[in-house]
Amino acid sequence: MRRQDSLNFPSWTEAPLALLRRDGHCGLLAAWAVLKHFRKRTSSAQLVKDTAYSSTQGVLTIGIAHALAEAGLRVRFYTDIDPDRKPLERRLYRMAERRGAVILPAVDVSTLLATVRTGSIPIVFYNVIDGCGHFSPLLGIQKRRLVLPHDDHGGMSLAQFDRVWITPETCRQAVVADAS
Repeated sequence: MRRQDSLNFPSWTEAPLALLRRDGHCGLLAAWAVLKHFRKRTSSAQLVKDTAYSSTQGVLTIGIAHALAEAGLRVRFYTDIDPDRKPLERRLYRMAERRGAVILPAVDVSTLLATVRTGSIPIVFYNVIDGCGHFSPLLGIQKRRLVLPHDDHGGMSLAQFDRVWITPETCRQAVVADAS
C-alpha cells in the first residue's frame, strides 16, 4: 500500500495560520491538506465558508465533502444513516450533491484503503480518547497500522480504529476525494 512519504502529502504544519488558529480546526486542516495534495487552490476564508465551519462545532463531514466538491475534486461521501440531521446538515447535503458529490452508504476500512491504492484520499471522522470527534486523512497502512497523519500518534491499529470509528453515538463517515 502507498506510504505517506511516497504520496508527498502536505503536513498540517504547513497550513495557513488562519486555519491553524481556529478552535476545532482538524476538519479544516484535513480538507486543506487534500486540496493542496491535488493542487487545488482556495483561500482560508473560502474554505471556512465552504465547510460551514463554526467555532462551536468545527465542521461537519458533509461540509468537508461540499468544500472539496466546490474546489473541483471528485467526491464520494460515505455515511451511515443519520436519523437526526440538523437543518445545516440538510442544507450541506443539498449543496454537496449540487456540486457533484455522491452520497453513498458507509463502507468498511478495507474499502477506503482500496481507494488509496487508486490515488484517492479518504478523510475519516472518528472519536478520540476524550470523546470529541476528529478528522484525519487516511493514507494507507504500514506495519499493520493505519497511516493517519493528522492523528496525534500518526496512526493506529485497525482494531483500535474500529473501536473509535464504529460507536453507537457516531455515524461512520468518510469523504473520499480524487482529481476529477
